[in-house]
Amino acid sequence: MTVDKQLKVKAIENGTAIDHIPSESLFKIISILDLDKIGDPITFGTNLQSRRMGSKAIIKIDNRYLADEQINRIAFVAPMARVNTIRNYEVVEKRNVEVPDRIAGIVKCANPACITNHQHIRTKFDVLKKDDRISLRCCYCEKITNCLNYDPCDLNDINDKLVKDHSSHLNHMGHSSDKGAEQRRGRVTGR
Repeated sequence: MTVDKQLKVKAIENGTAIDHIPSESLFKIISILDLDKIGDPITFGTNLQSRRMGSKAIIKIDNRYLADEQINRIAFVAPMARVNTIRNYEVVEKRNVEVPDRIAGIVKCANPACITNHQHIRTKFDVLKKDDRISLRCCYCEKITNCLNYDPCDLNDINDKLVKDHSSHLNHMGHSSDKGAEQRRGRVTGR
């Protein structure tokens, strides 16, 4: 007996596909990456069947590529996500998101008395990892926030959301996948 596989979300010629997103995190990722503000086509699907996750979501962004910092921003709501770079309908690179040690400017502090909620100060959080759970500790007031209950910051002031030129993306990543991974880890975590 043969099973015909059918695409639920159309293939893209060039761009980025973010796969293995928990279905409940789809719209959080769209918000974190400001995808509702770009002009290129975006396709997404949610509640898709997944052997590994049960249910998953996927996002495909035509003609755009994510920078390392953007990829790691989504890690705290989708730590198992995989980002695929696509060129001429072929996956040329697969990257798993890496949970950074610290994030800034993505999430509002849950403490109403925190200084970041009263003054124009960019939020900073230490990432606390325990098994598959991720929580954030505010660097100013030390309030711990569960990532499932976060409130996103206004991301309009964060520049360079998406890398438009694929050649600059490849130069940014380095030519060797191992070298590129080491460069990404050092740059994102500040080591």
